[in-house]
Amino acid sequence: MLKSIFIVLILFTTLSASYIKNIWLLEVDTINTSIEDIKISNNFKKITLPFIKHSNKSYFIKFTLEEERFKNEDYIISFNSLLSKIRLEDKYTSSTNINLSSPIILLKPNDLSKSFFLKLENNKAYLNLDIKVSSLNDYFVEETLKKIFHGFSYGIIFTSFLLYLVFYFFNQKKSYLFCSLTQLLILGILIVEINIFDKNYEYLGIILFYLFSLFSNLFVQYFFHTKKEHIFLDRLLKFVILINTLHLFIILFFDYNTIYDYIPYSTSWIIYLFVAMFSLFSGNKASFFFLLAWAALILSSLSIEVQLLYLNNELIFNVENLVYFVLAFESILILCILPYKFKILKKEYINQREIIYHQNKLASMGEMIENISHQWKQPLTQLSFIIMAIKTAFKHNKLSLEYLENKTEEASNQLRFMSNTITDFSNFLSLKKEKESFFIVDEINRVISLIQDSFTFFSITLEVNCDENHLLRNYKGELSHVIFNLLNNAKDAFSKKKIKNAKIIINIKKDENNLHIFIEDNAGGVDPNIEKKIFEPYFTTKEKGLGIGLYMSKKIIEESILGKLSYEKKEKGAKFCIFLPLSPSS
Repeated sequence: MLKSIFIVLILFTTLSASYIKNIWLLEVDTINTSIEDIKISNNFKKITLPFIKHSNKSYFIKFTLEEERFKNEDYIISFNSLLSKIRLEDKYTSSTNINLSSPIILLKPNDLSKSFFLKLENNKAYLNLDIKVSSLNDYFVEETLKKIFHGFSYGIIFTSFLLYLVFYFFNQKKSYLFCSLTQLLILGILIVEINIFDKNYEYLGIILFYLFSLFSNLFVQYFFHTKKEHIFLDRLLKFVILINTLHLFIILFFDYNTIYDYIPYSTSWIIYLFVAMFSLFSGNKASFFFLLAWAALILSSLSIEVQLLYLNNELIFNVENLVYFVLAFESILILCILPYKFKILKKEYINQREIIYHQNKLASMGEMIENISHQWKQPLTQLSFIIMAIKTAFKHNKLSLEYLENKTEEASNQLRFMSNTITDFSNFLSLKKEKESFFIVDEINRVISLIQDSFTFFSITLEVNCDENHLLRNYKGELSHVIFNLLNNAKDAFSKKKIKNAKIIINIKKDENNLHIFIEDNAGGVDPNIEKKIFEPYFTTKEKGLGIGLYMSKKIIEESILGKLSYEKKEKGAKFCIFLPLSPSS
């Protein structure tokens, strides 16, 4: 769609020149000279369209039309000058021209034999002009297409500005802020430079171009990390900022010529391409979009500036349409960087989650080993007694076959118990990433059985209250892991604070859509000053804690199980609330 509109606009521009019969140019030194003063002058020189000139003077244009090419209908003569202000004769300056981006003349059939005059007022040391003649219907079609095209370009650029600004607020990365400001300045340049405001805003345009170069430069520095990865290019980028700042200072305060009166301003952006290429070769795929966007922008800018600085004819028929097209194209490609960045951030998030999950699993294994030691103390003691009994019986010649078989059976029972303990803990640590059907009370009791000995050691009483052993279908292993973490945290709190009559109550309730598990203790609770931080990664109050247990528990409940985990401060301790979604079959 965008390509089609652009081609149509170019065709309209190039087909109109054949209506012009002759065109002449008059150079004047006095800025106050009017059109009426020069009508009788014989100093006009013949020129061709499109006209472009690098000069500090103002010019008058006189042209006539090819009468035989016109049909008996109304026509529009429109004028386009990107760099100069166009003034028509007073009789053509009517209310019709007030709201138009460029002046027009409504041409009646009886006006074809006339000579037309206009003035090009110089305020930027450059002048250019193109004249288009089209039928009234064709003019309105062209203007409609032009407005659609321009509106599309504004929308794309503004969207790019807005998205990068939002991305900055959520990520706080300076590169996104600088990119957002760069897109905003593109809008400002279009508004000031492309016939929307009066051409007297010369210095405003210069300032906008400087700020555009500044923020695009800073965007390149921060986005490609040139300070760390491309030190030499980083110094060049900073040198470019210095040169551009001196250029702005000289123009604003001294109005002298600078280096950019002899070489294109856009040459200062070429270094961006080198930075992007080096980054692309280093594996940064987002550099491709930046490289393509800025290559198009720099190439088009160089083309425009070269014809302004060195040539007296236009390389490009319609600069305005090209500017809109290239800037919209640049914004679209810059927007393409965001999905790639989202993909990178998602990958980093997944990797970070896996690291934290692995750390949490290692921490749980440490806790499990401690619980295994508690579980194994009694059977190991019993095995020691069995060995001593056999040794004593052998020493006193009382070791009969029957006695040996009895003691062997006792030892086998103890070893079987120890083996089952290892199996239980192994199953607990091996989390299956698939949903299973299970009864909630049975699973809670299974978790309790794994840590019962350590709780007995600290004289902690556990109580489970439930009106019914509800059936769930969810990730059993992950839910068990969360309950283990919460119970183990309570045990650590009891141990640290040396609470007497330590007790944990687990209440299970069901409503229409959720199963509620409340785990409440009387260990004193969490300090109110740190309540909001307990679910943050790597935050811990334990001397040797990793600070990932509660963080991972919340992630598991809310992102995997699709429930909710929250904390409440109670009078005597802490209360953790787990809300689990019920399946239809539950």
